[in-house]
Amino acid sequence: VPFLAEPLIAQILPQHIGKLLVGRYPQIRGLKAVKALELSEMEQGRYADVLFNVICVACIPFIAPAYMHQTFLALLVSHIYIYSYDQVKVLRYVVKFDYGSPDVHYL
Repeated sequence: VPFLAEPLIAQILPQHIGKLLVGRYPQIRGLKAVKALELSEMEQGRYADVLFNVICVACIPFIAPAYMHQTFLALLVSHIYIYSYDQVKVLRYVVKFDYGSPDVHYL
């Protein structure tokens, strides 16, 4: 459920509030306006969650084999949603995405 609300809370709402603030107050100009409308950076903590979900699904046959189809379907749907959202996020809402730095290894 938190993944469903993330686009609204993390991208759309802050951008909308920034536009309202910049449009309402004439003293917010130049660098201040740019900072108010600044986009966020892409974080990679989600990919640790994705790996954890795959490991949990790999354990399902040993714990509750009757629910394998529902579990694999939920995993597939959630990963398609995460992939689609990340695609849009990287192309539209992220100022930089640096996955080639040493910081990637320290989630």
